[in-house]
Amino acid sequence: MIIEISDPHDERLDLYRDVKDRDLTDREGLFMAEGKVVLERLFSSPLAQTVSVLTTPERLKGLAHLPEAPVYVVAQDLMDDLAGFPIHRGYLALGRYAPPKSLSEILAGERVRVVVLSGIANTDNMGGLMRNAAAFGVDAVILEFHLLRRALPESHPRQCRRRVAGAALSRQNSA
Repeated sequence: MIIEISDPHDERLDLYRDVKDRDLTDREGLFMAEGKVVLERLFSSPLAQTVSVLTTPERLKGLAHLPEAPVYVVAQDLMDDLAGFPIHRGYLALGRYAPPKSLSEILAGERVRVVVLSGIANTDNMGGLMRNAAAFGVDAVILEFHLLRRALPESHPRQCRRRVAGAALSRQNSA
């Protein structure tokens, strides 16, 4: 559903206000995605649900398909003012992760591809590893917990770009 908004005080835009790096991973239990490629992956992901989209009239035309969620269309200057910085890519979206599957649920499939990463010394290459895992249709990537914290800190803006790899990441709760 496409909704044009010109009022900067419209409450439907509240979650897009004053975006900080930490908001990319947790804004009221949601995550924020930026850029066309990331949004299109979100729209088709079985791992997350699109809550809403914020874009401009010019950029709206560039999306191959739209989610079954509100798509707020605003002027570029309003979008930049809302976010608190220039949104050069012209796309923001809010998503909610699906409940995580346990490792046993992931492994219950008939044919499952799993990558286990252990003892990685240089975490700068994690994005490449995740993109390769996605390219080969990997169902899960298992990381050592200390590697996960070091490689993918929750507040780091590259976190969302790494998630675009589409690899399922299963974290076991030790509690």
